[in-house]
Amino acid sequence: MSALKDPIIFRGLKSLTLANSQQSSLLRLAAEGISVYCPHTALDTQAGGINDWLAGLVIGLPLASSSFPNRPGNLLFGHEPIDPNKYNNQTLYHFASLQKSMDRKDISPDFKYTVRPITPFNSHPKQFDPATTGTGRIISFSPPQTLTSIMNRIHLCLGKPKGFDLAVPKGEDYRHMKISNMGICAGSGGSVFASIGDEDKVDLLLTGELSHHEALAATEKGQYVISLRHSVSERGFLKDVLQGQLEEEIRKEWSAKDGVEMEEEMTEDIKKYLGDMVKDKDVEVLISQEDRDPYGLLIFD
Repeated sequence: MSALKDPIIFRGLKSLTLANSQQSSLLRLAAEGISVYCPHTALDTQAGGINDWLAGLVIGLPLASSSFPNRPGNLLFGHEPIDPNKYNNQTLYHFASLQKSMDRKDISPDFKYTVRPITPFNSHPKQFDPATTGTGRIISFSPPQTLTSIMNRIHLCLGKPKGFDLAVPKGEDYRHMKISNMGICAGSGGSVFASIGDEDKVDLLLTGELSHHEALAATEKGQYVISLRHSVSERGFLKDVLQGQLEEEIRKEWSAKDGVEMEEEMTEDIKKYLGDMVKDKDVEVLISQEDRDPYGLLIFD
């Protein structure tokens, strides 16, 4: 018998197939006569279980403790007393997702590449080109690029953040990995990545976030995952691209107007204000500087 904390079957299954890496594991276990016990909820809810263990980390109780006495003074973590002033050098770093990204002219590609949607929009071919329009993107590199060079370019283009999450397949060394095909989805990429076929042979996934089980399934397939944080994967587009596009389109519309329609009930002051406004061709699109990803990176010096 094997015991796992997280259920190998997390949601109900109507069938089992070798085409799915996690279901393939189930079939191999069954073929070998191995039973699997997953005390997921039991360990979460049990006194002295996972959540009590986490609480013990926060409070500083002994590792084996399952009760929380209300007493003053230093509590014990293991057998060492905690100095409450020992870890005061902390910095909360927020990812600058709304700042304009770094100028990319100095890191232009020296390789060939193609970009296509993961799931093309084929339903409206007259309005959308399915070769360029659809959900997600797949980048193919020629020649294959090292994972470290890809991460370095992402790091520079995002304005040098302190770091981002990387999931690595078991037993692999990311420093030696070369990427031929890469899947991209801003925000939460799980459902979009699920539609990538095995024939695409994607080596790397880049997204804002994946759930624990989605990332685990990816690494079991031999894929690497870069998770930038949800907002970081989206908000930079506002400053880099959309702000300028909106300003240009509004400026064109504004310039095309000979004037504004003055309604009879308008006062003379309002008519003068609207007239002056039309004469002013300056357009400015503002982006909130307060909006940011809810997560920051807590750094201990």
